[in-house]
Amino acid sequence: MGWELRLVGAEKTPPADAPICHHDHMEYGLFEYASAPHIFLNRTGVGPLHVAWDTNILIDYLQFGRALWSDEDLGIDNTQHAEQVDAIGQIIDPYFCFWDIRIYLFDEILDDARRAR
Repeated sequence: MGWELRLVGAEKTPPADAPICHHDHMEYGLFEYASAPHIFLNRTGVGPLHVAWDTNILIDYLQFGRALWSDEDLGIDNTQHAEQVDAIGQIIDPYFCFWDIRIYLFDEILDDARRAR
């Protein structure tokens, strides 16, 4: 199996009769998928964002996570790599902790990351 890291801004669930409206669900930290079909590939409905990290993302987070959380310079010379690591920071930024983002790390990914360190 694996384990789940939940970055959750609100533990409440919306009432069953809540309208499916982006602004109405903001206080619950939920995503309205139909509002961004280019990102969510035409998925519909409302709910948390489920993300499965691969090994490279986990390795980058383990290496640069402290700098990402404290807004320090990453010290990465390769521009493309620096942008990719910065994208991880954009997801875990404290502002986004208001959203229900569930990050899954599967055992195989954890094993690969341990071997790489």
